Amino acid sequence: MILRILIILVILLALLLLLAAQFLFLYSLKRDFRLPALFHRQAAPADPGFDALIPTQEENDFFDSHITDWQYTSPDGLRLHAYYLEAAHSDKAVILCHGYNSNPRDLIKYILRLHREGYSVLAPDARAHGRSEGKFRGMGWPERLDIAQWIQLLILRTGPASIALMGVSMGAATVMMTAGEPLPKQVKAVIEDCGYTSAWEEFKAQLKDQFHLPPFPLLYLSSLLCRIQAGYRFGEASALKQVKKCRIPMLFIHGEADTFVPYRFLRRLYSAASCPREMYSVPEARHALAMPQNPEGYWNTVFDFLERNLNIS
Repeated sequence: MILRILIILVILLALLLLLAAQFLFLYSLKRDFRLPALFHRQAAPADPGFDALIPTQEENDFFDSHITDWQYTSPDGLRLHAYYLEAAHSDKAVILCHGYNSNPRDLIKYILRLHREGYSVLAPDARAHGRSEGKFRGMGWPERLDIAQWIQLLILRTGPASIALMGVSMGAATVMMTAGEPLPKQVKAVIEDCGYTSAWEEFKAQLKDQFHLPPFPLLYLSSLLCRIQAGYRFGEASALKQVKKCRIPMLFIHGEADTFVPYRFLRRLYSAASCPREMYSVPEARHALAMPQNPEGYWNTVFDFLERNLNIS
């Protein structure tokens, strides 16, 4: 009798853990996932620093009147979209990748600043974001192959002599993961702004911060469920491993007050990279706010890096 009760308890515990792991997976990665009413709570106020990234009406109007919509279908059947803003008489382009649960319109100020400096900009909607199709976010891993396809499309349609990859937050992890893949000779530089080392490490940090839980067993189970439902494990989505394979120059940017993607990730990524590399850290800047915290220093650093590396034949 006691043995039967113990077996039932073990089965119930296993089922509860499995349900909790599935919840964690869906909460983190499923598009438009809605929390059950039981878990509803007042949302934390948005960081006021992001107010500086809201485009003016004039900027919105210029963007809307000058961009074109690019599309292609991924090998796994998803219709993916991107905004393209062409700079006249320029043979240099930047592919700009947005962050988690975001879209390119949140980076309008970045897009227009790059454009004013003479760079054409291709800004994709990541899968399961914005106008692009997709059920699950990929944390940069499947997106790295999407970006490789956008690179090929950009070369085919416009023929730029030089291309840089640039991303913020999850977009930064995406371009780092892309940089570890074989790329055309036109891709000459990478800029990552506050990217994480891996999806595993980022979720581990958030599990501790938001739920006060250790990684075992939930993160291990959620990673397995992600492999079954989304096609990859959290540990596979590793910018840390990919930068070791990168051979083109990379600029690493991070805010020193970033606690969402911890600042310590910057040192680990920088140390792991085997390519020519530079680092720019911004005191007091929180997550994804290095640019508005110090716009002049940020853009001077970015454009100096691009000028030196995109002009290499």
